[in-house]
Amino acid sequence: MNMSKYDLNNFEQLTKTINELKDTPQYQTEIEGLLNVYPQCFGYFQILMKIMSPEAFLSVVELQISRSSYCRQTWETYLSFAENSEDKETFSTDTLAALYKAALSNIGSEWLSGSLWVRYFDLLSEYDLDYSGGPSKCFFELGRRMKFII
Repeated sequence: MNMSKYDLNNFEQLTKTINELKDTPQYQTEIEGLLNVYPQCFGYFQILMKIMSPEAFLSVVELQISRSSYCRQTWETYLSFAENSEDKETFSTDTLAALYKAALSNIGSEWLSGSLWVRYFDLLSEYDLDYSGGPSKCFFELGRRMKFII
């Protein structure tokens, strides 16, 4: 990978070049290169989601999380993908609960993560799953949020 191409000073030109490559074989490769250097460019992440196969997208999501585990949008996308997947072997209820625990351990204190808390507790109650074993700050965070609501 040519790192100078991904230099922040060249970012505007890089995004212009990527957009010009739309409908070419290099398009996906260039977006992946950009995300490798700038994992927070969520708009390009969403483009990959639309143009890749579900299996390939899953590997990109996991890579994005390893690069930037504190990006709420990436976690929300991953969790929605997992919840809506027809592959219930890969994304069992226990796996979904584990994914929510991981997400909330990383982003649970972010103010905009409230919808993830609701979805997590809905999942636990819908499938009568055990609340224990979650992130230790899980209930602390829920209590902290309740103080703001009350």
